[in-house]
Amino acid sequence: MSIRHAGGLGPDNVADLCASIAGARVDGARWWLDMESRIRAPFVPVGRRADEPPTRCELSAAAIVHADNMAARSTFKISDEVRDVLARSTITATSVKLPEGQLERKLYEQVNKALAGSGGRWDRKSGTHLFDRDPREALGMAVETGKATNVRTKLQAFYTPPTLAARVVDAANLESGARVLEPSIGDGALARAIYDALGDDCEIVGYDIDDMAIGKARASLNGTAIVSNYDFLAVECTSGGAQAGSNIRPVDAVVMNPPFTGGADMAHVTHAWGFVKPGGILVAIMSPGWRTAKTKAAVEFRKLIATAAVSDVDDIDAGTFEHTDIATVMLTLRKPA
Repeated sequence: MSIRHAGGLGPDNVADLCASIAGARVDGARWWLDMESRIRAPFVPVGRRADEPPTRCELSAAAIVHADNMAARSTFKISDEVRDVLARSTITATSVKLPEGQLERKLYEQVNKALAGSGGRWDRKSGTHLFDRDPREALGMAVETGKATNVRTKLQAFYTPPTLAARVVDAANLESGARVLEPSIGDGALARAIYDALGDDCEIVGYDIDDMAIGKARASLNGTAIVSNYDFLAVECTSGGAQAGSNIRPVDAVVMNPPFTGGADMAHVTHAWGFVKPGGILVAIMSPGWRTAKTKAAVEFRKLIATAAVSDVDDIDAGTFEHTDIATVMLTLRKPA
């Protein structure tokens, strides 16, 4: 069963579409809302009972919202042979030990791919695959369904390497006492680079939706940055806003490495631009697609760039990020004073 609505989705009809989604109640369904404008509307996520009151969420420019939490690209099929090996493995909250006996090379490579894709890394000393996140639920589902989840892709967890973080902060040309926003703080790499440049003479506000990453960031920053578990696209900026939280006051600078999937980087940078004070600066790591894409989101994004007093784009070498060779660029925008 499917419900389709193409074009003309806006405040006057989005509630009816969401009601149709809520009423369908199809187990295992994946729902997509592809929005071209900022809209507030009732939305009933998959998994919420139809008799429960709907929540409200904000659907942001060019953001694709899907209720089962990630696009299909974050899952990959595994063979029955791999499922069997995983079923016989010893899986704990931090590791996976394969069954006794040597696996055929091709099968081992397939198993290793499934474990690596799920966030594991081989540790020769312990003879196990080690995990930062508890793999039991994800691997249990992989055995049951034949589909493994690429955790890194699902969370868009491609953290900024130290050398690139230093380059981004250098481009921001931060001054002592600066108030800096990091909308997708990840493991804190950009924030650490800021402290390397300015010491404690700065104020950093960060956001992320990944509890594990937030824990790492807080630990590595020794509590010197204010890191909140919020979806940045739902955070607002007002002159009377707080130091941190869901409504904050403007900042001198934004440094960011946002998620890329589905044009999310454009949505995040567009939203972040509204937090920058007059004369302030934004430096973002992005996909280069916005430069030539003909989508409405890309066209609007290029218009936003044209409003900057200064704009600059630098290519970032392929292979800079671990686990991906995706092409990236560094965009620097200075807001008019």
